[in-house]
Amino acid sequence: MAALSFQTVAFAQLAPDFGSPGKHKGRISFKLAGDAFHESDESYVSEQNEVFFYLPLYQNENSTYAATAKSYNLSFNNLVSSSDFVPVNDLHSVQYGFAWAKEDADKNTWGLSGNYGSASDKPFESADVSAFDLTLTRKISKTPTSSWIYFLNYSNNRSFLNNIPLPGFAYTFIEEDKTSGGVIGLPFVTYWLRPSEKLSMSVFYLIPARLNLQAGYMISRPFQLNAKLEHGQQTFFRAGRVDKKEQIYYETSKAALSVKTFLGKDTFFDLEYARIFNRSLYDGTSVFDETSERLRMPNEWQVTLSGQVAF
Repeated sequence: MAALSFQTVAFAQLAPDFGSPGKHKGRISFKLAGDAFHESDESYVSEQNEVFFYLPLYQNENSTYAATAKSYNLSFNNLVSSSDFVPVNDLHSVQYGFAWAKEDADKNTWGLSGNYGSASDKPFESADVSAFDLTLTRKISKTPTSSWIYFLNYSNNRSFLNNIPLPGFAYTFIEEDKTSGGVIGLPFVTYWLRPSEKLSMSVFYLIPARLNLQAGYMISRPFQLNAKLEHGQQTFFRAGRVDKKEQIYYETSKAALSVKTFLGKDTFFDLEYARIFNRSLYDGTSVFDETSERLRMPNEWQVTLSGQVAF
């Protein structure tokens, strides 16, 4: 079950995909993370919280109109800079959006989604900390188990090539016996494999610097044990910055074990224990152009409770 849902998770990085238009479910997902314990008086993350809502407002036989909202908060304690990076205590991202999808008689789909909000150390303080994106998608079914997806994305808060409309494409497929599948395209690649009824594995890479690896073993339904290795970045705008192209980058890696409890096709809870390492904060105009030294932070142990409820 975890492997079969991974394809949707990967593509949702750019365009939400909740199944066939007209049959979408409402969803609430959350993530609550905090220190298991901190090992010194040096800087560490005190909490990391995320909440996402997806609410269909109107649906008919082949189309869906929905509203979305997302809130993310990252807080630091005892953050002292050993570089020219100016410390921040809190980073926030708040987004409100919409999603529309329509399927035609040939099972091909048009989709449009957008978000507006703020991603900053001081959200909504001024117009230059506003964050927005818009994605147009076209899905063309080739067979019952494969399709081509084309999309055009605009965003002012990427880790590179901000404020430039970026086209992309992907080929999605699932083997008829549902033992493997994936999405191969630009700017991401994902592949999942289920060698046996209990074992599943997946890999996801998003250009330029996000990588997720996961292996899962179904101990006894509904409990699944997962091992994860992740690396990624998040971007925010510093309020009052002189160079409007600059962003704050938070980069981190994670190795984790978790127990996931499935309560339905789209409903689950996950309790995770992780080691967070290779953490840093820096300013830059892109992931390839750092404008400050990196503020390196110590490793830490972290406990995370996450979940999703569909209705």
